[in-house]
Amino acid sequence: MDTTTTLMGLGLLMAFLAPVGYLLIEQKISLRKKEKAIQKIAAEHNLILTEIDFLPDLALGIDMDKRKFLSVPHSKKAHVKLIDLGLIQKCEVSKEYNKNSVSSNLDEVREIILNINLKNRPAEHLRFYTEEDHPVTEKEMRLAKAGKWQKIISDL
Repeated sequence: MDTTTTLMGLGLLMAFLAPVGYLLIEQKISLRKKEKAIQKIAAEHNLILTEIDFLPDLALGIDMDKRKFLSVPHSKKAHVKLIDLGLIQKCEVSKEYNKNSVSSNLDEVREIILNINLKNRPAEHLRFYTEEDHPVTEKEMRLAKAGKWQKIISDL
C-alpha cells in the first residue's frame, strides 16, 4: 500500500506541476520571439541594442553607442519610433490625473507618459499607461518602467 500511495502522490504532484511548467516554458518562448522581433527591427535601422525592455504591449530598446532609442508597439496599427538621443533637450515622466487634480495617490493617475523634448523637432510622447487600455494592476509597474527609461535617457 505504501507504493500505491507514493505513486498516487507523485501522479497528483505531476498533475499540478505540469501546467505550471508549461506556462513557464511558453513565457520563455514568447519572450525570445519578442526579443528576436525587436532585434530584427533594430538591425533594419543598423542598431545594436544594448538595453531591451518589454511591456505587454510595447518593446523598448536603446543603442548606447549610436545614441538611438527604439520603441516598437506590439500592435500592427502603431508605428515604430526611432529617436536620436543626441537631439534631446529634456526627458521627463508626466502623469495625468482624474479630475485634473495633482495627487500623490497612484489610484488617481489616468495616464503615464514619457515626454521626450527634442531640439528643432516636435516632442515625442510614449504612453506607458492609459486608464482605458491597460489594467489598473499594471499601473505601478508601468510607472516604474517609465521612470527607469527616463533615467536611462536623461543620463546619456
